[in-house]
Amino acid sequence: MDALFSKRFRFPNCVGRKVLVLGLGGGSDIIMACAVARLLPASGPTRGIIYANTKREREPHLGRVASLVYRVAPEESDPYAGAMLEDAHGTTRIDHCVPRGDEGCPWIFVLERKDEQTRAQLAEDIRALGFDLLIGVDIGGDSLVKDATSGPQGRDQQMLAVLRSTGLPMLHVVVAPCSDGESFADQMETALRERLEDGRFLGSFSLEPVLPLLRDLSERALLEENRTPRIILAAAESKLEDAGDDRVVVPRDREPIVPRRWLLHGFVFGEPAAD
Repeated sequence: MDALFSKRFRFPNCVGRKVLVLGLGGGSDIIMACAVARLLPASGPTRGIIYANTKREREPHLGRVASLVYRVAPEESDPYAGAMLEDAHGTTRIDHCVPRGDEGCPWIFVLERKDEQTRAQLAEDIRALGFDLLIGVDIGGDSLVKDATSGPQGRDQQMLAVLRSTGLPMLHVVVAPCSDGESFADQMETALRERLEDGRFLGSFSLEPVLPLLRDLSERALLEENRTPRIILAAAESKLEDAGDDRVVVPRDREPIVPRRWLLHGFVFGEPAAD
């Protein structure tokens, strides 16, 4: 799979554009969405670079942006300040740990039900908000693998379908494949090879420039060692179990054995608009 690393991806200049960088699966995806937003070049003013995350439900302290889109509370009124991780599973606690950005982001996209009506409303919200570039971000890659633990009905694949259905230009960014432990290496390799062969693969980029940000936000959010940003950091620091041939064991769920360099890169794909 050397072809994954031979083509360097450069994010497009975002001058004059309004960009949505959306974590597809919730949880720690907001940390990587924030990191990817920091990688977007802009030689002049943008119309806004909004980083956001996907959740199953709206919490009462979120401010409304559109019918199914909300923004987190301001930093000075963080409802999760001092909250323990076990008290905040499935909430926006991690999202509230991320620095505020354009238009008070992070924003929260609520995929409460996985029905056609909800997906259609989310797509309409995105179009109405004036975005002209969408970047869907997934740590681990279960948005790529049909047989991942989350499956086709998981948030990642469902939200990716929503972005495609908008008809807007979009990029699909998979960071550190298999770091979520939801897929085995052979399943991921099959999915990556398919996208190489059908021309959707646009290139890869190193995570090295954003490792300090991942470390800072992981500490701020009190993430456990088996959360995906921590696994990426452990790979960078050569702290994961060595499986030989420069492969490591991912200490999560299916415990896949993967090439170490998978965990230190992001991979970018073009996604065709849905019919």
